[in-house]
Amino acid sequence: MLRALLAAGAACAAPPAWGLEPRFDHRDQAGPSLEVGIASDTVNAHGEPGATDAVMSLRLAWSFDLAGEGNELITGLRYAGFGGHTGGERIRWAADARYRAFFGTEQWKTFIDFGLWGSLSTRIAGGPLVGLGVGYDWSRSGGVYVAATLATALGQAREASLGLALGFQLRFD
Repeated sequence: MLRALLAAGAACAAPPAWGLEPRFDHRDQAGPSLEVGIASDTVNAHGEPGATDAVMSLRLAWSFDLAGEGNELITGLRYAGFGGHTGGERIRWAADARYRAFFGTEQWKTFIDFGLWGSLSTRIAGGPLVGLGVGYDWSRSGGVYVAATLATALGQAREASLGLALGFQLRFD
């Protein structure tokens, strides 16, 4: 009888806990990111011929989770004064604010960016920005990503920027 009760108790007992699976989302985190990229910038100032430049760029940004769901609001500053210059206007400095929505909570994830972009030199202009990318988080505190963006702007000139970047991001609780 005692053996039957022990066997029934063992059968009803919960299986051993193996632990929770690791989370790779960005909930309640903030941190810096650094991007190295190449951009094709086109500037068409009023009354002047348009110019297109392919330039190396460096972007420094800060991201934070606004709503606690893992998506990020990112503000950044881009410098694109590296490399050759083919003449005409050039977008050396640009600023942006974008909302990055992630798809997935695993190590590999895709994302889409929506935001505002503006050139700060040599002419001032602003407009929308969209982007797509894929990222890999080696832990909850950091990862790398590749992103492609398209931004257009109106103001003292009509501008467009098409970019491809490799980024590195750190995050803190």
